[in-house]
Amino acid sequence: MTMRRARWLAGPACACALGVLPPPAAADFPEFIDYVLKADSSLQRLSNPFRVSDAERGFYGPDTVRLNEISGAVIVPLLSDRTRFVASGSFGSAVYDRHPQLTHHPSRLDTAFQWRAGRLFQGSVGLGQEERLNRFLSLSAPDRDLVDSRNVFADIGLRVTESLTLPQLSVSRNTLRYEYPLNATLYNRNENRVQVAARYSGWGATYVQAGLMQSRVDYIDRTPGLIAQVDNRYADREAFVDAQWVYSAKTMLSSRIGYRQRSYETLTDRNTSLITVDAKAAWQYSPKTRFDVAVWHRPYANEEDPGILYSTLTGARASIRWQ
Repeated sequence: MTMRRARWLAGPACACALGVLPPPAAADFPEFIDYVLKADSSLQRLSNPFRVSDAERGFYGPDTVRLNEISGAVIVPLLSDRTRFVASGSFGSAVYDRHPQLTHHPSRLDTAFQWRAGRLFQGSVGLGQEERLNRFLSLSAPDRDLVDSRNVFADIGLRVTESLTLPQLSVSRNTLRYEYPLNATLYNRNENRVQVAARYSGWGATYVQAGLMQSRVDYIDRTPGLIAQVDNRYADREAFVDAQWVYSAKTMLSSRIGYRQRSYETLTDRNTSLITVDAKAAWQYSPKTRFDVAVWHRPYANEEDPGILYSTLTGARASIRWQ
């Protein structure tokens, strides 16, 4: 079930329309709020809810999950259309029949305050939160493991021209917390990131961006034994180029290529350098048919084996969506 109302009269404007208040003097405050609400309910059958190996699957068995979720989004203009509050989120319940310990309430919230100060400065500040089941439940079976992730960010840019922003400074802090005690010891972490870039915007959503990024990751609960084995802290430095080309309303190309240097706090002999790639292409052939292609090569934190520092993910995907 979906309910949407693209334009909703703000209080003063609505009151004037009803004749309760006299018309106000000319003002720039926007009159409309855009929002969307959606409710979903489904029943799923999971053949392997704990995602264990074939040898263990018979011990845990399949399960039936009843899913209910409410989601929504809102855009609230403030003072002008270029200064606004944006939010989206969802909250639901996932009820397991055979394994009630897996029952939980998945949730997600993303908020941002986007602002513009005169002709020179623009930026945003916001936060995000998500709670979900761990993708690797086999590590905690038969117990549950919830993962709570939080992100706080801010950025500010100096608009040299309508198209060129230089510099653009971004800072963020990401935290990851696990419910299962062993996974919490291994993988609870904080990440602090700083990025400086130059951005040139073209027609529509087309842009080119280049800059430098530095991040520091701390695994806050690792024991001395784990530190000696896989370390508990590293720093990344990356130079990157990020671009998106909107050829037409139906065609979009985007890519991000970077050169990353990673240095560890204790195991310095494992310092490394690597290339990161993330490219996508989309073609809206018709209102009902869309083609997508993506390729990627990037490192990620390994959450399956505590003896591995990190893993590198390389892949490609092609998809066709028809409605």
